[in-house]
Amino acid sequence: MSKFSLSILKLSLLISILLLGSCVVEAIEIDRQYQIKNASETSIKIEFYNTYLDTSFEAQIEKEGVLLGDILTYRSGNDQWNYPNTSFPSLAFADTDSLKIIFNESKFLIYKFNVGDHPYENVFSNPVKGNLFRNGNYEQIGKEKFQIKISQQDYENAEYCNGNCD
Repeated sequence: MSKFSLSILKLSLLISILLLGSCVVEAIEIDRQYQIKNASETSIKIEFYNTYLDTSFEAQIEKEGVLLGDILTYRSGNDQWNYPNTSFPSLAFADTDSLKIIFNESKFLIYKFNVGDHPYENVFSNPVKGNLFRNGNYEQIGKEKFQIKISQQDYENAEYCNGNCD
């Protein structure tokens, strides 16, 4: 092999390496869904509120029923979606920041959250363990599918309102 052929081969190899090294791997878009399951022994109504925009909506969930949140799309490599103290579930439910769960017009629970000083550390109302806005309270039930259950224990822990839960 001549020196010229060897030089061309080295130059071709160098160009190939440079071209492959300059390729940017595009982040993959991932769809995530949050859902709320009524695992209590009574029907429930959830009133969702956005206190900043003064908007609200409500949803009825029968026993063993499920409320599906909006599908949220994010890019792969964004680890904040897996932090427990983020409030991504709020985005799935019309970007709300507070809610009231009403059990058969006799008892209620209220959950809220506020954005914390650090973007991945929000402040959640008590009981934090069951707060429907806290990402870490959802169980993964499929690929990018997460669920939280409102249990009979939640019903037992709720406050009485004696039919006037508004």
